[in-house]
Amino acid sequence: MKFTVATQDFIRALSDVSKALPQRTTLPIVQNILMEVKGGKLTLSATNLDFSVKETILVDSKEEGSCTVPGKALINVVSVLPPSTLTVEYVSNTLRLVKENGVYSLVTRSAEDFPRFKEITSGQRFKVKREFVLKGADKVSFCAAREDPRPFLTGVLWHMAGNEMRFVASDSHKLGLWKKKLDISADFQAILPRNVFDLVKSRDDEEVEVLSGSDIMAFYFSDAELVTRLIEGPYAAYEEVIPKEEGYVFKTPTNEFISTLRRILVFTEKPTYLVKWHLTPGHVTLFAQSPEVGEATEVLDGDYTGIEMDVGFNAQYLLETVRHIDSDEIIFHFYSPLSAVVLNPSETPEDEELLYLIMPIKLE
Repeated sequence: MKFTVATQDFIRALSDVSKALPQRTTLPIVQNILMEVKGGKLTLSATNLDFSVKETILVDSKEEGSCTVPGKALINVVSVLPPSTLTVEYVSNTLRLVKENGVYSLVTRSAEDFPRFKEITSGQRFKVKREFVLKGADKVSFCAAREDPRPFLTGVLWHMAGNEMRFVASDSHKLGLWKKKLDISADFQAILPRNVFDLVKSRDDEEVEVLSGSDIMAFYFSDAELVTRLIEGPYAAYEEVIPKEEGYVFKTPTNEFISTLRRILVFTEKPTYLVKWHLTPGHVTLFAQSPEVGEATEVLDGDYTGIEMDVGFNAQYLLETVRHIDSDEIIFHFYSPLSAVVLNPSETPEDEELLYLIMPIKLE
């Protein structure tokens, strides 16, 4: 194997596939990047056994072949090379990187040792705008659990039903649901790891082709491919926890509410970051207290139409959630001191819907 390549193209491709390199592993081969040269193209592949990334770039090919090379070492060398042309050659189980005034040799392992994902033999294939996938994932992925004995709660549910695309995530304390009408007919539910969307975000393709299998999903771009294992389900029956009634409504300006929460957070304590809401017809008051800092009380701007009640919420959850709402006003729907509150933007595109649920904290 021997080829020359522009360092800028090499660096970009390595950066993309590096997203699949594991932080730690008991299988040394997956710390390597697979390099394959054929037909004037270099294909780079990496995997952490949960998902794999493959990217292809044009090179000036002298000899075809393949090998694997330590991924982080290769990236650390190539990423600091100046813009130029680099010669890469595989000689006697060694990968040599040759530039004008230097040679770098890396140990290799056989390409046959590199793990390959099984092929998706059946499933649903369709094309969708990349921005829709990214928007749906961005709106809800922060609601997924970092760690949980129920694996499905650590992922993002992609649910296609008829001509509607949904993204859902929850850690059982908060839930996000984003819907969009599409001219695509598909029917499946797939629970994806959150980090698979990092590669989708790094691409600049307008559309991405998706193939959804029973336990694997593939994303195909113009010069890259992402294949991910799906998290085992089924996902929780999220629709059953969403209230059907409007409840007691409170509207407040988004930016002012964010500013209020940031001030109130100073007076909350870990791990609950408790802020008490006093709702009474006409207005809403927030209160927080910390033995080490002091206390804060603030009346929110907005009109509340409902019964009097006191409700407790985690201010961190609230702040993280409202930062994902792109509208001038937020609409809160309250039901009881122990029922989840529903948050909506006051305005959304005609073909979209966004809502969040946040569970309250029981007040003593």
